[in-house]
Amino acid sequence: MDMRQVQRTEQRLLLTQAMRQSLEVLQMALPELREYIQDQALSNPLLEIEEAHEHLSVEFLLRRNSDTIQTSWRDEGLGDLRARRTGCDGWREPEVNSLHGSVDFATQLYEQLLGMKWLSERMKGLCEYLILCLNDRGYLDFDLPEIAHELQIPLFDVEQALYIVQSLQPAGVGARTLSECLILQLTQGENFNARTLRAVQEGLELIAKNNMTGLAKLLSCTKNEAQNTAEVIRRLEPFPSRGYGNARPVPYQIPEASIWEENGQLRLEWNHRFLPRLTMNQETSNLLRQSGDAANQEYLTKNTNDAVRLIRCVENRQSTMERLMKEILQYQQGFFLRGEPLRAMTMGDLAERLGLNISTVSRAVRDKSVQFQGRSIPLRDLFTVKLTTPQGEDLSSAAVKRHISRLIQEETPSKPFSDEQLRCALEALGIVISRRTVAKYREELGIPGSSQRRQKAGR
Repeated sequence: MDMRQVQRTEQRLLLTQAMRQSLEVLQMALPELREYIQDQALSNPLLEIEEAHEHLSVEFLLRRNSDTIQTSWRDEGLGDLRARRTGCDGWREPEVNSLHGSVDFATQLYEQLLGMKWLSERMKGLCEYLILCLNDRGYLDFDLPEIAHELQIPLFDVEQALYIVQSLQPAGVGARTLSECLILQLTQGENFNARTLRAVQEGLELIAKNNMTGLAKLLSCTKNEAQNTAEVIRRLEPFPSRGYGNARPVPYQIPEASIWEENGQLRLEWNHRFLPRLTMNQETSNLLRQSGDAANQEYLTKNTNDAVRLIRCVENRQSTMERLMKEILQYQQGFFLRGEPLRAMTMGDLAERLGLNISTVSRAVRDKSVQFQGRSIPLRDLFTVKLTTPQGEDLSSAAVKRHISRLIQEETPSKPFSDEQLRCALEALGIVISRRTVAKYREELGIPGSSQRRQKAGR
């Protein structure tokens, strides 16, 4: 028997507790994070929480037409802060909106993974990571190559993990598009066939408009058969997470920060008053350290590690949020200072400028908002689709909508532009988008179709 020593390099994914906790904390909204911190403090005697003082705030100053951001700490009474803000925008308490979390949805997926005894620990860890990447609807927001790059593992491994996640219940979980979600559900039922598959892939718009004549033509079947196919599709669930996660409601949606203009400057005040301050309880730690009991020493070590890890996670979350907001305010200062349309900016653009993964940016802005001019703006709404003209100019979706609105305002009332005519007019301006995108933007602007505009003009 030939026995020899062989050295080989092997890639392994270890989704450590620290990594998982850091990802969870990053994507938590303030109410959920506050509740999480309080739960952790109850179970760990070394964690001490101190409610933040109302007078403490952090502000970022962004001067008009300036490329520099100054950071300053303020220590002033709440009355002074209110008085200082009155006269610019006036003081407004943060808006509070009701919502429900979906933490139990992920827990149920984790429990299904535990039952898969044949899964290796490495693959199970990768599946857990993908579950962390799911949004509140149960969809996977991130591209697989991006995840593979982030974890430094082969793309094939990520694809295999996604296949496993998509095999979990409820059917459709882990889908990246609506069509994929519906197809995953069809494959697990008795109605999976060539007709329903094509209806999902190419006929969803026809089904939404109840255009059975067009659907029958697409599927090469009778109108009755098309109607039956449409009913099958309508019975499917577009949001796999619906009905889950109501056991632990998150009662409030609190803006992460407030933004306002004062003397030509943008000021951003973090909502630290809502989030308690975490520290180590040194008195309890010293008592346990002085004990010679081995069990006490083990208990001390575990809880110390847990406390330090949570404090670091919360600090890293705040650091990431500050970096993101500084860059967003810098890039979108025209929107905040002068009411201009948002500049074209994607999460990928921001991630590249900050040297972060796009998945980190997506988690950081998920379910979070800022208050500006008395309204709560979801952070995701500050990102826009980027379109590039043949001249190389970047346009945001907001800019394209502005062009569509202007064209419709200038149209002849008796002969309003159709979506196709709007598409052609935009193309003449160097903006090349599809007719479907024109219709989408028009609907988002609250502008009815050409036939309805013509009827309105004729009255």
